[in-house]
Amino acid sequence: MNFASFGTAPTTSVFVDSLGAAYTAGVTTSAAYPAVASIFSPPRDTVVSIYITKINPAGSALVYSTFPNPSFFTSVGYLPSRTTAVDTNGNAYVAGVATEIADPSSPGDFMPNIPTTVGAFQLVPATFPCSPEPSCGHMFLLKMASSLGSPVPTLNPRLVNFSAILQKGTTSAPRTIQISNFGDANLTVTGISISGTNAVDFASADSSTCVTTIAVAGSCSFHVTFTANVATGTSNAVVTVNFGGQTSQTVPLMGQAGFPVFQFGSNPVDFGTGAFPVGAAQTGTTSAILSFTNTGTGPMHFLSQPLLIGANPGDFCHPLGFGGACGPLTLGAGGVPPGQTVQITFRFFPQGLGTRTAQLVLQTDAAGSPETFTFTGNAIPQGNGGFSFGTANAVGTSTITAGQTANYSLVAIPTGFNGIPAFTISCTGAPAGSSCSASPNSFSLPANGSPQNVSVTVTTTPRTTASLKKMRPVAWWSLAAALGIVLVRPRKRRLRGMLLMTGMLALVATLLSCGGGGSTGGGGGSGGTPPGTYSLTVTATGNGATNSAPLTLNVR
Repeated sequence: MNFASFGTAPTTSVFVDSLGAAYTAGVTTSAAYPAVASIFSPPRDTVVSIYITKINPAGSALVYSTFPNPSFFTSVGYLPSRTTAVDTNGNAYVAGVATEIADPSSPGDFMPNIPTTVGAFQLVPATFPCSPEPSCGHMFLLKMASSLGSPVPTLNPRLVNFSAILQKGTTSAPRTIQISNFGDANLTVTGISISGTNAVDFASADSSTCVTTIAVAGSCSFHVTFTANVATGTSNAVVTVNFGGQTSQTVPLMGQAGFPVFQFGSNPVDFGTGAFPVGAAQTGTTSAILSFTNTGTGPMHFLSQPLLIGANPGDFCHPLGFGGACGPLTLGAGGVPPGQTVQITFRFFPQGLGTRTAQLVLQTDAAGSPETFTFTGNAIPQGNGGFSFGTANAVGTSTITAGQTANYSLVAIPTGFNGIPAFTISCTGAPAGSSCSASPNSFSLPANGSPQNVSVTVTTTPRTTASLKKMRPVAWWSLAAALGIVLVRPRKRRLRGMLLMTGMLALVATLLSCGGGGSTGGGGGSGGTPPGTYSLTVTATGNGATNSAPLTLNVR
């Protein structure tokens, strides 16, 4: 027999019994390796499997040739067997190391590579760590008898982990448990039950269909579901399968309950200042990142795709890739695991001047949904010379009382591909009795760099109230005469009337003399910043170009 022709690795063990029959074990990847009297499927191409072959004493035929990996595995990773021996009854024994493969449909579930029924096989956990996951190495001892004369039950998988964390009141998709008979006699299943600490959280609607007789090389499958009956926590139970004349076998069950909690990152999301209209190559646009975290104990799922609404939804978009082309924001159906933060980039493409706003609405299965992010941005006129200049907060008007200070926030943003080494800022149009200054009043602006904020301050001076002039001597005489007339009580009525008239005239003359030589205008005030509405212009000059921002000052 030419083992090399079957793509085998070197035989790792050979033994010859007293009758001259040869026993050999090794590994193969060939689908053409012969299978004789085998209840196991032949290996498939690229699948590494152990073979155990018995050759008759004449070396002319195979007594049996088999592969101890059940046909329901999609992949098996065996290490070569190490030892082969034969007892006096002609039973072959093979010892080695096999990997236990994770069920790809549910992380945490493990499928047996070889049957583990006591009496037919003995599987001993390896002493070395399980690395890399999900494959775990196990030492095994395999007995090959000419005839067992009994069934060999095997459950698959050996552990069912409902890996999806469920919210209270929800039920998982069903998971499959398969009962297989690898012996050479019929297998009788006498009962299937679920027990354990949280047995009420697990159920099987069709397990009774497998309470039956399973023929040689046959199998039967039933299903188990998990229902979260608490808000958060882990549930554990065990499926027990009883066999007639065989030892019962169990499959541990595990499920988790939890709930999502939506936690905002920064909100509102401020995009700063952009230019309108948007220039070539999308110059003058800005971007911002919104973020949110699932701080709960269960996964958070999106019930619908995000929706942009509000006053200016067309001003904000999600870039699809390098270059900034926009498209719809699509969130995956897989959800957000507990503890994970999601970050999404949006760009600000102003479609008008001034303050621009919109809202991004997310619909999740977290309590309190929907969740709304507020987007804000400010748009200034697209400038020339590779930069734009305008008010940073879309507010260019200030109302103050004379003597107070008006403050304005402006910004210069790059809209070209070349930096501007030097800027100067000037301010004109300030009213009398005031001063206008900018800080900084000179700076540089790197290409595609960050905006430069500019603070403009207009300082006014207070107006004084007019004071009474010093009274003239004649005014004092007239006032004294009038007061004397009032105090004197004349005896004759005619004389009394004349005196009263004279006193009145003297008093009027006194009052008129107080206003002589006073200031005019301003409601009796003098000096300071006059009241009124003033138009100021702040001009940024750089790169041989000027861009201006108008400001309005109201002085009371």
